[in-house]
Amino acid sequence: MSRQTTAVTEQSPRIGALAGELARGNIGALAAFWDEVQTSGTPLVEAYDPQTRQCLVTWVWRGVTADAGADADVTHRVELEHALHLPDEMETHLQRLGETDLWFRTWRLRSDVRTSYAFTVNGSDMRRRPKPGDERTDFADPFNPDHHAQGTDLPGVWGGEEADRSSTLVLPDAEQLPWLDARRAMPAGEVTQHTLRSEILNNERQVWVFTPAGTDDASEPANLLVILDGERCLQPMGVPMLLDALQEAGKIGPTVAVMVGNVERGTELPCHQPFADFIAQELLPWVRERHRVTTDPQRTVISGLSYGGLASAFIGLRCSHLFGNVLSQSGSYWWKPQDDPAGERWLDPIRHAVQPQGWLTQEYLRAPLLPLRWYMDTGIFESQASNILPTTLNAANQHLRDVLLLKGYDVHYREYVGGHDYAWWRGTLADGLIVLLGCSARDGNGDASAG
Repeated sequence: MSRQTTAVTEQSPRIGALAGELARGNIGALAAFWDEVQTSGTPLVEAYDPQTRQCLVTWVWRGVTADAGADADVTHRVELEHALHLPDEMETHLQRLGETDLWFRTWRLRSDVRTSYAFTVNGSDMRRRPKPGDERTDFADPFNPDHHAQGTDLPGVWGGEEADRSSTLVLPDAEQLPWLDARRAMPAGEVTQHTLRSEILNNERQVWVFTPAGTDDASEPANLLVILDGERCLQPMGVPMLLDALQEAGKIGPTVAVMVGNVERGTELPCHQPFADFIAQELLPWVRERHRVTTDPQRTVISGLSYGGLASAFIGLRCSHLFGNVLSQSGSYWWKPQDDPAGERWLDPIRHAVQPQGWLTQEYLRAPLLPLRWYMDTGIFESQASNILPTTLNAANQHLRDVLLLKGYDVHYREYVGGHDYAWWRGTLADGLIVLLGCSARDGNGDASAG
């Protein structure tokens, strides 16, 4: 089956039937439709074909019409924001059904897609954390209860309505992520927030530490997980609750998680040696003074997603005497310094194209084999190059995987049917932790199979 969607304009049978009812003068049909989706939820999933494993997906939005009153913020534009790199023909602007309050857009998608989405209403801003004074223009789907950035009472984390801005679409054949359901609303262990000053970076940042229940009575020090983009670890990633669930199920041993907040993300995370020095020379000693955690690199993990995945791999390269495991989710391995020449290139046999080789991939190619184990994942829809990305993120991850395997690294690699997306990262993080910190991880049974 093709890895792409079918890029054609589609018509939802349910929307077509509603349009027919309205054309015949059945003015109650629209109210009945809204009552229906209030109960059944959205997006609408129709015309599922188990042979082709495709279906029609229709996003709907209930807008505000001019007859709502002079002070009403009338809806004049609705756009779907999503995490999939799709053909340009896949229109994201929702269309309005006549003069009604119904806005909709129908796509034909693979039936195993899982993705996040939101709606931008009367504006063009992409999804982002709101700033004080912003007028809110992006919204989760009010008819879909699966909002994956829920508010929380964990310390120092933005929450409530402002956080609840994305919804999740899970189609009938999508891979199940059981550890999402296993997590509690709040962790059994303790989360503490700290302000940590760095002399190396000449700044200070927020750091959150999760200590699992029962570590004081444990016979040996806890595993240590250092995970970047700390603001994202509590919400929407839910790292403390995930670690609770994995430990309770016996999948990993007690693990202290240190979630490192950002100061200058775009500078510090892309292969920045002073940031690696901060992690090695300031953060780890600070943690070990306060918590009973392992000093064994084989039980110590550095983890991150996107730029954080790139930073984790760089820190692994420079600090393998401290970190024996790299957990990378959708790592930005296309990156190279602005003043770096074009560098080496490689042939992508799937796309039959010559691709620029990422800077960090070249560094691993040149370096001797290090005592590192790897978990890597990426989405098959992280597959679009642009002026920003000289190659696709998916291809860049595949190439780093191949280089690591040729060098002799233990690499567990997987691909999922999605994009650059928390809808997947929240679940696949558990897979990576089980691979690297689970009982079988110490047996050296990593593999390089793609999911």
